[in-house]
Amino acid sequence: SSTITCVNEKTLIEALEKKLNISGINLSPSIHGGDNKVFFIKKDSPIIGIAKCYTKRTLKEVEKNSKLSHLLHKELPIPHTIDIFIHDQIPIIIQTFLPGQHYEYLNPEQLDTVAHNMAKMHMVRLNNVDFTINTKEFDYSDLLKLCPDFPDYKFIFQLYESLDLQYVNDLPLSIIHGDFSCSNILFEDNKISGIIDLDHARYSYRLTD
Repeated sequence: SSTITCVNEKTLIEALEKKLNISGINLSPSIHGGDNKVFFIKKDSPIIGIAKCYTKRTLKEVEKNSKLSHLLHKELPIPHTIDIFIHDQIPIIIQTFLPGQHYEYLNPEQLDTVAHNMAKMHMVRLNNVDFTINTKEFDYSDLLKLCPDFPDYKFIFQLYESLDLQYVNDLPLSIIHGDFSCSNILFEDNKISGIIDLDHARYSYRLTD
């Protein structure tokens, strides 16, 4: 995987202009994206797209995630992938821009809409697309071992070790978002206008969502 953390905006603009066959664009960084570098692509002032630079993912991983997003795009308000390419050793994805606003706290009507859209996502069929499930999704032993200085670490680890996780084998499976949160949902009034950041989407346990 790439571990590059700096993105040359000038050369990225040149690459995006070539890919989009448009000139005179500029980039505006987004506060969202986590480890990734996300830019709004602008022409004059309107936002015409999103450029997401994956500093810790391979091109193959980005393409696989885009393929899954394409399945969901038919049923849900998810950004459409315009192009995927490598620039300065970094996988870049260009997506359509979805308008809307984030809310830190959701009202009951918004929560109901989120639940409805989550259910729609869980009903989407894979259509013979091969996505391997992560059978260690609820295995936190390795993670816990990295936190020996955490308060009450020994008690928490002993408690985890005492759990019977056989129930996991009976949990329903489906396509999941993997990171349903207020920062990844856009609203126009009380209606969802966009579900973004599907970097953790996968075929796995519905309980995760």
